[in-house]
Amino acid sequence: MTLAIRESPYFTIFHLPIAYLTKRKPGGTEGMWKREKLLGCGGQAQVFLASTLPQSSSCSYLLPPLIAVKSVDAVNYTPLMREYQILEELGGCESIIEHYGVEPTLENGQTIYNILLEFAGGGSLWNQIQTYGVYGLPETQVRHYTKSIILGLKHIHDHGYVHRDIKPDNILICKNNIAKIAGFGHSKKLNPFKKDTRKNKRFLKGTPLYMAPETVLHGEYGSSCDVWALGCVVLEMLTGKQAWDLPPQTEDETLFSCITSDSNTHQHQCGFRAKPGIL
Repeated sequence: MTLAIRESPYFTIFHLPIAYLTKRKPGGTEGMWKREKLLGCGGQAQVFLASTLPQSSSCSYLLPPLIAVKSVDAVNYTPLMREYQILEELGGCESIIEHYGVEPTLENGQTIYNILLEFAGGGSLWNQIQTYGVYGLPETQVRHYTKSIILGLKHIHDHGYVHRDIKPDNILICKNNIAKIAGFGHSKKLNPFKKDTRKNKRFLKGTPLYMAPETVLHGEYGSSCDVWALGCVVLEMLTGKQAWDLPPQTEDETLFSCITSDSNTHQHQCGFRAKPGIL
C-alpha cells in the first residue's frame, strides 16, 4: 500500500487509499485539526481532544470546532482500521458515536493512525455515575440513557454485529444529552450459520464485570450478551454500584463463579426497587 505525503503546519498528513477514506471529500478534513490534551487511554489506543482549524465555507466537509481523535502507533494499525470499518458500516444511527474519517499523521518521526470522532462533551456514562455516587442517577435520566442505548444496540444487531464490550466507559454523553455507544474494538460480525464459541477463557473478549453467563461458561457471543451487559449498566446507573459487589482486585475466576452461580448469594444486594416501567 502506497501512502502519499503532504506537509501540514502541525504534522505530515498521509493520504490513505480511498477504500479507507469513504467519508473524506476533496477539500475535506486533511490538515484541519490539531491535537490538544489527552482525554484517556484504552487498550493500545489514546484518545485526545482536538481543535479544528478555521475552514473555508467552500470546503465540502466541515468538522465541528472540537473533535476526539483516537490514535495508535503502526503496530496497532490493523485493529484501529477494523474499528473504523465497523463505524463506517454502522453509520447513520444517532445512538452510535459519529466519525469523520481516518488520517495517518507523522509526529516526531513516528507514523500515528487516527480516527476522527465526535467529541462527547458530557464525558462517559462512567463519569456520570461517579458524579452521582451511591445515590444513583435520577430515574428519568436512567430511562433517557437506556432508551438511547437500546436504539444503538438494535442498530448494531440489525447489521449482524455484536458489540461485546458494553459498559459505562463505552457509553458517551454527547450533544443534547444523548447517550451514544462507542468502543467497537471488540465488536464482531456474527456468522448466522456458525455459533461463535471460545472454550478457552484466555480468549474471551470484553470486560469481565459485564460478561454474560453463556460467555463465561461456553465462550458464546450473541446479541443476548450485549443485553445482559446493558442490564448490568442499568443497575449501576440506578445504584451507583457495580452489579457484582466484590472487593477490588478480585480474581476473574471468583467473579466468573458469581456470574454463573444459580444462587443469589453472590449477587449485589442494592436494596433498590425501581418503579414499574423504568424503561
